[in-house]
Amino acid sequence: ADLPEVISVSANRYISERRVPDDPDFPRQWQYINDGSSGGVVNADMDMDLAWDLSTGGLTASGDTIVVCIIDSGINAGHPDLKDNLWVNRQEIPGNGIDDDNNGYVDDVLGWNAVDDNDAINNNSNHGSSVAGIVGAKGNNGIGVAGVNWNVKMMIVNYGRPTEANALASYAYPYTMRKLYNQTNGAQGAFVVATNASWGIDRLKAEEAPIWCALYR
Repeated sequence: ADLPEVISVSANRYISERRVPDDPDFPRQWQYINDGSSGGVVNADMDMDLAWDLSTGGLTASGDTIVVCIIDSGINAGHPDLKDNLWVNRQEIPGNGIDDDNNGYVDDVLGWNAVDDNDAINNNSNHGSSVAGIVGAKGNNGIGVAGVNWNVKMMIVNYGRPTEANALASYAYPYTMRKLYNQTNGAQGAFVVATNASWGIDRLKAEEAPIWCALYR
C-alpha cells in the first residue's frame, strides 16, 4: 500500500570492502591510498585499491603470464618480498653453456647481464631492489610491502656499468624475448608488456640521442 511517509524503497544489499593487502608496511605506502594520516594531501594517490578489486595481476584473460622487464643495476634476488615474483626462463637449462631456446643468449635462466653476458642479476643493489619492489613486490603475503602488481613476473636485466650504451644493449633482451613469444605462440620467450627504466640522462635532448630514439620507435 502507498504510505505518504515513504519516499522510496530499495533492497538492503551487502557491501564489500575494497581489497587491500595484509603486508605490514602497506599502511606506510601512502602513494596507493592517501588518507592524509601521514601528513600528505588526502587523495593524492593512485587509488590502487580500485584496481586491485579488478585484478592483482598474474595472468591475462587469455592465460599469458604477465612480465615486466626491469632494466637496472641488478637486485637482491633472495629478498623475501621479491623472489617469488622473479621471472625465470624455463626454456633454458642452467649452466650447460648452450643456448637451449635459440634466442641468442646462453644460460639466460634468471634474466641477463648486459656486460658479463650471463644471467648474473643478483648484486644486492638497493636501487634495483627498490624499483622491483615498487613494480612487483609480492602482495598479500604478510611480508614487507606490496607492489603495484602483486603477482607480476619481473624479468631482470642488469646493465652492469651505468652507461647509455649498456642501457641500450639491455633493451635487446626483452625485445628478443617478446618477439620470440609472438613467433612461437607463447611456447618460448616471454609476454613482456612493459620495460621499466628508473634512470636517465639529465637535460638530454632527443636530437642528441638518435639511437635511443630509434630504439623506442
